[in-house]
Amino acid sequence: MFLQRFRKIFTRNVIVEFNSQSFLIKEYALKRGDLMHEFNCRWDDIKYYKCTFSSNKYTSISIYLKDGVNKNYVFKDNKAENEAIQEESIFSIFYSYISRYNTDKTFNERIFLSPSFLVTRLGTICIILLAILGIASVLFQFLYAGKLLPLSSLMGFSMLLQLIIRRGNYKKTYNNIMKLDNDIHESHS
Repeated sequence: MFLQRFRKIFTRNVIVEFNSQSFLIKEYALKRGDLMHEFNCRWDDIKYYKCTFSSNKYTSISIYLKDGVNKNYVFKDNKAENEAIQEESIFSIFYSYISRYNTDKTFNERIFLSPSFLVTRLGTICIILLAILGIASVLFQFLYAGKLLPLSSLMGFSMLLQLIIRRGNYKKTYNNIMKLDNDIHESHS
């Protein structure tokens, strides 16, 4: 209940328009329908993007521009990850325009998909360090206090497990989108 009320504060109706040169996102107030914000972005202004899909059918697209600005949008797409990738969705439309844009560009001019932090090498190192610190803290508690604090240990390891699962999901998403790139390049060969 609280989460729904909290989300409403940040929820907008949007219209997204795509063309070969740019895309436009218009944000409207939920109740009155007043135009609140417009974001018009040329494809050649984008350096890279990131994309994630949530289990409650939200699609998150983060756009990183060459001038250092980034924009994050979360869309209630009502599609699971596989549906959003394979069927018509905000992601599949966005992705198709990026693919078209990239077809005649040099390597340095292309828009790239960037992996989320947990999928990067640094993210993996952070997870490993957290695991080592978790094990060390359990050993320290046991050696110093002579007993384990099961609740704190359990909570720490459950949070670590969540990070590992999330990393796996992000990696799967990244690989699925990269597979789309490979499929497109093979079909053009």
